[in-house]
Amino acid sequence: AWQLSALVTIVAEDGNAVAAAAAALLLSLLSFKLQKVDAAALDQQQQQQQQQLLLQQQLMPLCLLYKPLAFSFAYAAGTDAAAAAAAADGAAADSAAAMDLDAPGGTDQQQQQQQQQQQQQQFCFVADPTALEEAILPGRVVVCLGETGELHFMQKLAGPPLSPQDLQQILDAAVEGLPETFALLHKAVADHQAKLEQIRRLNARSRYLEAPIELEVPPAHTLPLPAAAAAAAAAADLGGKPIVEGVDFLQPAKAQLQQQQAEANARAAAAPAAATAPGAAAAVAASAAGGAAAAAAAAAAGIAAAEDAPATRGTDARQQQQQQQLNGEQQHSLREQQQQLLKQQQQQQQQQRQQQQSDEEEDGFASAATARMKKGKRARV
Repeated sequence: AWQLSALVTIVAEDGNAVAAAAAALLLSLLSFKLQKVDAAALDQQQQQQQQQLLLQQQLMPLCLLYKPLAFSFAYAAGTDAAAAAAAADGAAADSAAAMDLDAPGGTDQQQQQQQQQQQQQQFCFVADPTALEEAILPGRVVVCLGETGELHFMQKLAGPPLSPQDLQQILDAAVEGLPETFALLHKAVADHQAKLEQIRRLNARSRYLEAPIELEVPPAHTLPLPAAAAAAAAAADLGGKPIVEGVDFLQPAKAQLQQQQAEANARAAAAPAAATAPGAAAAVAASAAGGAAAAAAAAAAGIAAAEDAPATRGTDARQQQQQQQLNGEQQHSLREQQQQLLKQQQQQQQQQRQQQQSDEEEDGFASAATARMKKGKRARV
């Protein structure tokens, strides 16, 4: 049989120490578990050691027949009752002084009057008093009840005497708060067991886990990618024709490439004609107007042509660069297609070789089998 000893240490007292210690002791017994021990296993300890170890590893809760819980009350006489008691005491003292003390039965009458006055006093009761209330209120009563309402003990620690009606009032208040108090105790035990089970299932760091932090990713369109930004800048620089290197774009069709090349050639051919046209017009105007005006017009036309020449050269250089890039892409795509065709042809040839080898092996096996069959027939003949 097991013998349990419980030691209750009060860390911080704010009144109602007896009831708090009793509740702590009951909670410790409800949450405590012992190893399961079987009497038959103890008798056969030397023969069944392994079975005994397995049985001892099981932890069983205690079977408590009674679950006592303490309730503390503090009380004091009311203001009206205290004044009435003081007046009655004064009247009793005056009457006692006036009465002849030698008369028989005088002391007995005084005692009866005092008892009646004490019974007539009305008290104010406070449940679960704090340290300040215990220091102020003179009376203290502790009632211990079981879970089903049975009375285990009642103790009056200090204060004026109480009547049976006052004791019944205290008892009724304790019984009324009994279900709620035991419900809180059982809930605390269940929460403690659930927490222990969670720690047992998870690793040792689970007790230090905090609530997870949820992060929301912003929409994709609010974060422009570097490739897209570079493509947009290049398209703006090249007059609406984006570059291809470093940017992932779909390759245009062959007909579209030819059309772009034709447009570029047409613009390149039209640029010199547009540059020489102002010079011819200026020469005609000069011959008609005179020598000075013709010289001025020719000079202006030459300046305009000189200003337009760098622009035409820049456009031609850009068009040539674009054409070279397009040609390079076409060649690269053709090379990739050729490499893919070569790989497919090599795979087909390898499959054909494997098929031929398997066919030859099957033919050899069949010829060997037929030869053995023929030899067998000849031997039987």
